[in-house]
Amino acid sequence: MKKIYRNIKIERISDSTKVIWISRPDKLNALDENTLKEIMNAIDELKGEKQIKCLVMRGEGGKAFSAGGDLSNLRLKNSVEAIKFAKLGQKTTNEIENFPHPVIAAIDGYALGGGCEMALACDMRIATEKSIFSQPEVKLGIMPGWGGTQRLTRIVGFPKAKEMNYLGSKISAEEALNIGLINKLVENGKLDLEIMSISKKIERLSTTAISLIKETMNKGSQTNLETGLELEAAYFGAAITSEDGKKGINDFLNKQK
Repeated sequence: MKKIYRNIKIERISDSTKVIWISRPDKLNALDENTLKEIMNAIDELKGEKQIKCLVMRGEGGKAFSAGGDLSNLRLKNSVEAIKFAKLGQKTTNEIENFPHPVIAAIDGYALGGGCEMALACDMRIATEKSIFSQPEVKLGIMPGWGGTQRLTRIVGFPKAKEMNYLGSKISAEEALNIGLINKLVENGKLDLEIMSISKKIERLSTTAISLIKETMNKGSQTNLETGLELEAAYFGAAITSEDGKKGINDFLNKQK
């Protein structure tokens, strides 16, 4: 039975690429419990689709990827409820990070707080010139809870992550590109073309190889170099003996595409 969603939409943009739209434009796509749960349900649903090779996360309305956690709900919570909300956000971002195929954050506007943290869980982040990034929680007397102190540090390094978390200041898309927070900056109005270009490149490549690369990199980043290399060797063996691996090597040796 097909699930019914209220706060998100799922769109197919090609044979092998689907988009999860956060669809609360009147609230700048703020993330409450129901929205987080719907995103997780959608990801679980898409995991079972064999033809999927790429997933895109977007925010509806043209103003924000997401302005972060829904504060109207958060202010009523006690400490136990707040921890549950943090855990829910972490579980959602973990599901995005561990999706078996590449996940692209298509950012057009604000990516603030939990919205920035959700983008950090994606494999790649493509943003328009008007996009703004921030971890502004400290200005509210609170702190990030969905990976802002952890993933942000791993992506941009300790000095810049501390600056963003300590000061809560907004940074432009150009600065986000310079510090490695995003992969690519595109002109306003050209985000769709760029996302289609990247997804088409992914679709032409081996699903098995990319999935193994993603899992190796994700798991390896959480351990020491020696263990990471052991993992890489094991997955290299799996790639070589896979159907895609055998065909790719044979085609190359036979000078075929």
